[in-house]
Amino acid sequence: MDKLHSSGMVEHLRSWHHNERPLLGICLGLQLLFESSEEGHTPGLGILKGHVQRLPEDQCERIPHMGWGQLRPQQPCPLLPDSETAPWVYFVHSYAAIPSKPSDLAATVAFGQDAATAMVWNKRTGACQFHPEKSAEAGARLLHHWITWLESGAELPQ
Repeated sequence: MDKLHSSGMVEHLRSWHHNERPLLGICLGLQLLFESSEEGHTPGLGILKGHVQRLPEDQCERIPHMGWGQLRPQQPCPLLPDSETAPWVYFVHSYAAIPSKPSDLAATVAFGQDAATAMVWNKRTGACQFHPEKSAEAGARLLHHWITWLESGAELPQ
């Protein structure tokens, strides 16, 4: 957030979302969308309501959580068509977002006995906690869905 503030990008990103222009965040890009994080003292962008908290150490073999996990779709999202099997994607993270609005939660992933936020979606802003660029064919397919959605006029999911 400090770098975004010093570059003058904070208000541009907030305006971009407010004007419903397409925005995709990846990993830290998902976490920055929220109001606050346990990882730092600077408020987040506040584009999405909620906060980011450290993953509970008693829920996993190790932190950071690293490895493959299958997405569990929660809400319609242009990146996860209903016609496809939920993909396995690659995670590397120590913190997870807790959206205040259940409708912003697009997908989760199993984490210990619980689940962690894997994707969020609000208006035309989407983000994934995982790394599509490290997720082989599944990640390429997700990014392809993003591009196809943009090319189609970026209509919101029904």
